[in-house]
Amino acid sequence: MTLPGDIIVDSNIENDTAGEWFSFIMPAGVTESGSIVSTGANGKATSPAYFNYKQGVILDFDGTGVHGYWQWTAEGSMINSQDLVTDPLNSGRGKCFLLVPERLLISGVPAGKPRATECWTAGNNEDWSLMYPFIPANTPVSEVAFQFDIYVPEVWEQTGHIQINLFNYFGLAGIGSSDDADSKQVAFYVPWIENGAKIAFHTNGWQTVTIPFSEFKKYATLIEEGNEPTFQMVVNDRNNATNKNFGMSFINTDFTYKGVQVTSSTFNTRVYIDNWRIVPCKMFDQSDYE
Repeated sequence: MTLPGDIIVDSNIENDTAGEWFSFIMPAGVTESGSIVSTGANGKATSPAYFNYKQGVILDFDGTGVHGYWQWTAEGSMINSQDLVTDPLNSGRGKCFLLVPERLLISGVPAGKPRATECWTAGNNEDWSLMYPFIPANTPVSEVAFQFDIYVPEVWEQTGHIQINLFNYFGLAGIGSSDDADSKQVAFYVPWIENGAKIAFHTNGWQTVTIPFSEFKKYATLIEEGNEPTFQMVVNDRNNATNKNFGMSFINTDFTYKGVQVTSSTFNTRVYIDNWRIVPCKMFDQSDYE
Protein backbone atom coordinates (compact mmCIF):
# COMPACT_ATOMS: atom_id res chain seq x y z
CA MET A 1 0.00 0.00 0.00
CA THR A 2 1.01 3.62 -0.47
CA LEU A 3 0.65 6.25 2.26
CA PRO A 4 0.60 10.02 1.71
CA GLY A 5 4.05 11.24 0.74
CA ASP A 6 4.52 8.17 -1.50
CA ILE A 7 5.59 6.04 1.46
CA ILE A 8 5.33 2.35 0.60
CA VAL A 9 4.23 -0.23 3.17
CA ASP A 10 4.75 -3.81 2.00
CA SER A 11 5.16 -5.77 5.25
CA ASN A 12 3.42 -6.25 8.61
CA ILE A 13 0.02 -5.93 6.93
CA GLU A 14 -2.96 -7.92 8.20
CA ASN A 15 -6.42 -8.21 6.67
CA ASP A 16 -9.56 -10.28 7.01
CA THR A 17 -10.49 -12.83 4.38
CA ALA A 18 -13.64 -10.92 3.39
CA GLY A 19 -11.60 -7.86 2.50
CA GLU A 20 -13.51 -5.55 4.85
CA TRP A 21 -10.47 -4.26 6.74
CA PHE A 22 -6.72 -4.27 6.91
CA SER A 23 -4.20 -3.06 9.47
CA PHE A 24 -0.52 -2.21 9.35
CA ILE A 25 2.28 -0.93 11.54
CA MET A 26 2.66 2.81 11.02
CA PRO A 27 6.16 3.50 9.68
CA ALA A 28 8.27 6.32 11.07
CA GLY A 29 8.46 9.60 9.23
CA VAL A 30 4.88 9.89 7.97
CA THR A 31 4.02 13.59 8.18
CA GLU A 32 1.61 14.19 5.29
CA SER A 33 -2.14 13.56 5.29
CA GLY A 34 -4.30 12.24 2.49
CA SER A 35 -5.53 8.97 1.04
CA ILE A 36 -4.20 5.45 1.43
CA VAL A 37 -3.96 3.48 -1.81
CA SER A 38 -4.05 -0.27 -1.31
CA THR A 39 -3.30 -2.84 -4.00
CA GLY A 40 -4.58 -6.40 -3.83
CA ALA A 41 -5.41 -9.37 -6.01
CA ASN A 42 -8.63 -7.71 -7.14
CA GLY A 43 -7.16 -4.29 -7.95
CA LYS A 44 -6.71 -1.00 -6.13
CA ALA A 45 -8.77 0.90 -3.58
CA THR A 46 -8.35 4.49 -2.43
CA SER A 47 -9.52 5.73 0.97
CA PRO A 48 -10.98 9.19 1.61
CA ALA A 49 -8.29 11.80 2.21
CA TYR A 50 -8.49 11.73 5.99
CA PHE A 51 -5.53 9.52 6.90
CA ASN A 52 -3.25 11.35 9.35
CA TYR A 53 -5.47 14.42 8.89
CA LYS A 54 -4.51 16.97 11.54
CA GLN A 55 -5.85 20.23 10.09
CA GLY A 56 -9.33 19.60 11.48
CA VAL A 57 -8.52 18.48 15.04
CA ILE A 58 -10.87 20.30 17.41
CA LEU A 59 -9.92 18.52 20.65
CA ASP A 60 -7.26 15.91 21.41
CA PHE A 61 -7.02 16.38 25.22
CA ASP A 62 -3.29 17.01 24.83
CA GLY A 63 -3.18 20.69 23.94
CA THR A 64 -4.97 20.98 20.61
CA GLY A 65 -8.38 22.54 21.17
CA VAL A 66 -9.75 23.55 24.54
CA HIS A 67 -11.67 21.14 26.76
CA GLY A 68 -14.66 22.95 28.28
CA TYR A 69 -16.43 22.09 31.54
CA TRP A 70 -18.50 23.80 34.20
CA GLN A 71 -20.65 22.91 37.19
CA TRP A 72 -18.60 19.75 37.79
CA THR A 73 -19.47 17.49 40.75
CA ALA A 74 -18.21 14.06 41.69
CA GLU A 75 -21.66 12.58 41.00
CA GLY A 76 -22.46 14.76 37.99
CA SER A 77 -22.49 14.21 34.23
CA MET A 78 -19.78 16.73 33.31
CA ILE A 79 -16.40 15.33 32.27
CA ASN A 80 -13.55 17.61 33.30
CA SER A 81 -9.75 17.42 33.40
CA GLN A 82 -9.83 15.18 36.49
CA ASP A 83 -11.70 12.58 34.42
CA LEU A 84 -9.03 12.37 31.71
CA VAL A 85 -6.90 9.23 31.73
CA THR A 86 -3.66 8.12 30.11
CA ASP A 87 -4.03 5.95 27.01
CA PRO A 88 -4.49 2.45 28.50
CA LEU A 89 -2.58 0.90 25.58
CA ASN A 90 0.43 3.18 26.10
CA SER A 91 0.51 3.77 22.36
CA GLY A 92 1.87 7.30 22.67
CA ARG A 93 -1.38 9.15 22.11
CA GLY A 94 -1.34 10.81 25.55
CA LYS A 95 -4.58 11.64 27.34
CA CYS A 96 -8.07 10.45 26.47
CA PHE A 97 -11.32 10.12 28.40
CA LEU A 98 -13.61 7.38 29.57
CA LEU A 99 -17.10 7.83 28.16
CA VAL A 100 -18.28 6.98 31.68
CA PRO A 101 -15.51 7.93 34.13
CA GLU A 102 -14.41 5.60 36.90
CA ARG A 103 -16.20 7.68 39.54
CA LEU A 104 -19.53 6.71 37.92
CA LEU A 105 -18.58 3.20 36.80
CA ILE A 106 -18.15 2.15 40.42
CA SER A 107 -21.90 1.76 40.79
CA GLY A 108 -22.74 1.77 37.07
CA VAL A 109 -25.03 4.04 35.10
CA PRO A 110 -28.60 3.09 36.04
CA ALA A 111 -31.21 2.10 33.48
CA GLY A 112 -33.36 4.93 32.16
CA LYS A 113 -30.67 7.58 32.67
CA PRO A 114 -30.52 10.48 30.16
CA ARG A 115 -27.55 12.84 30.21
CA ALA A 116 -25.45 10.27 32.03
CA THR A 117 -22.20 11.96 30.95
CA GLU A 118 -21.20 14.88 28.72
CA CYS A 119 -17.90 16.10 27.29
CA TRP A 120 -17.52 19.46 25.49
CA THR A 121 -15.15 21.80 23.75
CA ALA A 122 -14.83 25.23 25.37
CA GLY A 123 -16.89 26.87 22.62
CA ASN A 124 -15.12 30.24 22.58
CA ASN A 125 -13.53 31.30 19.27
CA GLU A 126 -14.44 28.00 17.60
CA ASP A 127 -15.16 29.28 14.09
CA TRP A 128 -15.03 26.30 11.74
CA SER A 129 -14.90 28.63 8.71
CA LEU A 130 -11.15 28.63 9.42
CA MET A 131 -11.24 25.12 7.92
CA TYR A 132 -12.43 26.40 4.51
CA PRO A 133 -8.90 26.35 2.99
CA PHE A 134 -8.89 22.58 3.62
CA ILE A 135 -12.61 21.77 3.40
CA PRO A 136 -14.29 24.28 1.05
CA ALA A 137 -17.54 25.87 2.17
CA ASN A 138 -19.45 24.31 -0.74
CA THR A 139 -18.44 20.73 0.19
CA PRO A 140 -21.58 18.55 0.43
CA VAL A 141 -22.24 17.36 3.99
CA SER A 142 -21.89 13.77 2.77
CA GLU A 143 -18.23 14.55 2.02
CA VAL A 144 -17.26 16.02 5.39
CA ALA A 145 -17.42 14.16 8.69
CA PHE A 146 -16.83 14.15 12.40
CA GLN A 147 -14.23 11.56 13.39
CA PHE A 148 -13.08 10.24 16.74
CA ASP A 149 -11.09 7.30 18.05
CA ILE A 150 -12.61 4.65 20.28
CA TYR A 151 -11.19 1.78 22.30
CA VAL A 152 -13.56 -0.76 23.85
CA PRO A 153 -11.55 -3.54 25.56
CA GLU A 154 -14.63 -5.00 27.23
CA VAL A 155 -17.80 -6.09 25.45
CA TRP A 156 -20.36 -3.31 25.01
CA GLU A 157 -23.84 -4.67 24.37
CA GLN A 158 -27.53 -4.40 25.25
CA THR A 159 -27.64 -0.82 26.58
CA GLY A 160 -26.47 2.77 26.11
CA HIS A 161 -25.68 5.03 23.16
CA ILE A 162 -23.74 8.18 22.24
CA GLN A 163 -25.30 11.46 21.17
CA ILE A 164 -23.09 13.90 19.22
CA ASN A 165 -24.09 17.55 19.46
CA LEU A 166 -23.06 20.25 16.97
CA PHE A 167 -23.44 22.85 19.71
CA ASN A 168 -24.65 23.09 23.30
CA TYR A 169 -28.40 23.47 23.08
CA PHE A 170 -29.94 20.02 23.38
CA GLY A 171 -31.43 18.11 26.31
CA LEU A 172 -29.07 15.12 25.93
CA ALA A 173 -31.97 12.68 26.16
CA GLY A 174 -31.02 10.58 23.14
CA ILE A 175 -32.81 8.56 20.52
CA GLY A 176 -36.59 8.95 20.64
CA SER A 177 -36.45 12.23 22.57
CA SER A 178 -36.99 15.77 21.28
CA ASP A 179 -33.28 15.79 20.42
CA ASP A 180 -34.13 13.20 17.76
CA ALA A 181 -36.36 15.58 15.79
CA ASP A 182 -35.72 16.15 12.09
CA SER A 183 -34.63 19.76 12.68
CA LYS A 184 -31.90 18.98 15.23
CA GLN A 185 -28.15 19.11 14.59
CA VAL A 186 -27.33 15.84 16.35
CA ALA A 187 -26.21 12.35 15.38
CA PHE A 188 -26.23 9.06 17.26
CA TYR A 189 -23.72 6.23 17.54
CA VAL A 190 -24.79 2.73 18.63
CA PRO A 191 -21.97 0.35 17.65
CA TRP A 192 -23.54 -2.70 19.26
CA ILE A 193 -26.50 -2.62 16.85
CA GLU A 194 -25.50 -3.75 13.37
CA ASN A 195 -27.61 -4.84 10.40
CA GLY A 196 -30.77 -4.78 12.49
CA ALA A 197 -29.42 -6.99 15.28
CA LYS A 198 -27.63 -6.66 18.60
CA ILE A 199 -23.98 -7.70 18.64
CA ALA A 200 -21.23 -7.92 21.26
CA PHE A 201 -19.11 -4.91 20.30
CA HIS A 202 -15.47 -4.51 21.28
CA THR A 203 -12.23 -3.41 19.65
CA ASN A 204 -8.79 -5.01 19.75
CA GLY A 205 -7.18 -1.57 19.86
CA TRP A 206 -7.95 2.02 18.96
CA GLN A 207 -10.44 2.24 16.11
CA THR A 208 -11.56 5.28 14.09
CA VAL A 209 -15.25 6.18 13.86
CA THR A 210 -16.38 8.37 10.94
CA ILE A 211 -19.82 10.02 11.02
CA PRO A 212 -20.58 12.18 7.95
CA PHE A 213 -22.60 15.30 8.66
CA SER A 214 -25.20 13.86 6.30
CA GLU A 215 -26.10 11.56 9.22
CA PHE A 216 -26.91 14.47 11.54
CA LYS A 217 -30.69 14.72 11.78
CA LYS A 218 -31.20 18.18 10.23
CA TYR A 219 -28.99 17.60 7.22
CA ALA A 220 -30.24 14.04 6.65
CA THR A 221 -33.79 15.42 6.54
CA LEU A 222 -32.83 18.16 4.08
CA ILE A 223 -31.22 15.59 1.80
CA GLU A 224 -34.35 13.41 1.95
CA GLU A 225 -36.36 16.47 0.89
CA GLY A 226 -34.18 16.97 -2.17
CA ASN A 227 -31.92 19.73 -0.84
CA GLU A 228 -28.12 19.80 -0.93
CA PRO A 229 -26.78 21.06 2.41
CA THR A 230 -23.10 22.01 2.49
CA PHE A 231 -20.35 22.41 5.05
CA GLN A 232 -21.14 26.14 5.09
CA MET A 233 -24.57 25.37 6.55
CA VAL A 234 -22.90 23.35 9.32
CA VAL A 235 -20.53 26.24 10.05
CA ASN A 236 -23.34 28.80 9.98
CA ASP A 237 -25.45 26.72 12.36
CA ARG A 238 -22.57 26.65 14.81
CA ASN A 239 -21.69 30.32 14.45
CA ASN A 240 -25.34 31.31 14.97
CA ALA A 241 -25.64 29.22 18.14
CA THR A 242 -25.57 30.92 21.53
CA ASN A 243 -23.34 28.21 23.01
CA LYS A 244 -20.82 26.98 20.44
CA ASN A 245 -19.51 24.05 22.50
CA PHE A 246 -19.26 20.88 20.40
CA GLY A 247 -19.99 17.83 22.52
CA MET A 248 -20.53 14.14 23.04
CA SER A 249 -22.88 12.65 25.62
CA PHE A 250 -23.70 9.16 26.88
CA ILE A 251 -27.36 8.24 27.33
CA ASN A 252 -28.72 5.06 28.94
CA THR A 253 -32.44 5.16 28.17
CA ASP A 254 -34.91 2.85 26.41
CA PHE A 255 -34.99 3.44 22.65
CA THR A 256 -35.58 1.91 19.24
CA TYR A 257 -32.79 2.09 16.65
CA LYS A 258 -32.83 0.71 13.11
CA GLY A 259 -35.75 -1.52 14.01
CA VAL A 260 -34.18 -2.86 17.21
CA GLN A 261 -36.04 -2.18 20.44
CA VAL A 262 -33.81 -1.64 23.47
CA THR A 263 -34.75 -1.82 27.13
CA SER A 264 -31.98 -0.17 29.13
CA SER A 265 -30.05 -1.87 31.91
CA THR A 266 -27.16 -0.89 34.16
CA PHE A 267 -24.10 0.17 32.14
CA ASN A 268 -20.61 -0.50 33.50
CA THR A 269 -18.39 -0.91 30.42
CA ARG A 270 -15.14 0.98 29.89
CA VAL A 271 -15.24 2.93 26.62
CA TYR A 272 -12.27 5.18 25.85
CA ILE A 273 -12.61 8.18 23.49
CA ASP A 274 -9.95 10.42 21.93
CA ASN A 275 -9.04 12.83 19.11
CA TRP A 276 -12.13 14.69 17.90
CA ARG A 277 -11.67 16.05 14.39
CA ILE A 278 -13.47 17.34 11.30
CA VAL A 279 -12.29 15.61 8.13
CA PRO A 280 -12.99 15.40 4.39
CA CYS A 281 -14.60 12.05 3.59
CA LYS A 282 -15.28 12.01 -0.14
CA MET A 283 -15.19 8.47 -1.48
CA PHE A 284 -13.12 7.69 -4.57
CA ASP A 285 -13.94 5.34 -7.42
CA GLN A 286 -10.67 3.60 -8.19
CA SER A 287 -9.93 2.36 -11.69
CA ASP A 288 -7.75 -0.73 -11.96
CA TYR A 289 -6.15 0.82 -15.02
CA GLU A 290 -4.73 3.91 -13.28
